[in-house]
Amino acid sequence: TWTVSGFGTISGASNSSTVSIIAGATCTGTYTLSLSITSSAGCTSTCTQIVNLNDTSGPVVTGTLSATTVQGCSASAAPAAATTVAALEAMQPGFTINDSFTAKAALAVTSSDTSSGSCPVTVVRTYRVTDACGNYTTFSHTIIVQDTTPPTVSGTLSPITVQGCSVA
Repeated sequence: TWTVSGFGTISGASNSSTVSIIAGATCTGTYTLSLSITSSAGCTSTCTQIVNLNDTSGPVVTGTLSATTVQGCSASAAPAAATTVAALEAMQPGFTINDSFTAKAALAVTSSDTSSGSCPVTVVRTYRVTDACGNYTTFSHTIIVQDTTPPTVSGTLSPITVQGCSVA
C-alpha cells in the first residue's frame, strides 16, 4: 500500500503497482512517499522516498501573438493591454499560458510598451506573466499604428481671374 505525507496527495488507487502524486500548491516543500508490502507469511517491508519540491520554472507560453494593425497615427491609438491570462489567450487562437503550480486565474500579468517611428508607429508591448512563486515568462506583441484614412476635402474653391499674358 502506498502512502504520502507532506505537500502531496495520491491520485487514484493506493494499492496498485504504481501511483501518481499531485504535488501541493506550494513553491517549496517536501513530501514523503512510502510503499509497504506485506507477504503472504505476514512479513512487512516498507520503502520510503523523500521528494523535494522547488518551483523554479516560469509559466509556459505556447504559440505567438501575431502583429496587430490598428488605425491611427500615434502610440495612444494602440488597444489597451491585456491584464489577465484569459484576455491574452483570447487574442490569438492556439495561444496558451500554463503553469505547473499556479492556476491561470492567479497568474499576474503586467506589460510595458516601447514605440518607434511616426506613421506608421510600431508599438512593441512586452508582457510579463508571473506565477505565485515569483517565476516569470516574458513575450512580446507588436502593434502597428497606421493612418490608412485618406484626407478628405470639403467645400469648393471659387474661380479666380488673373490679369496678364503669361502663365508663369
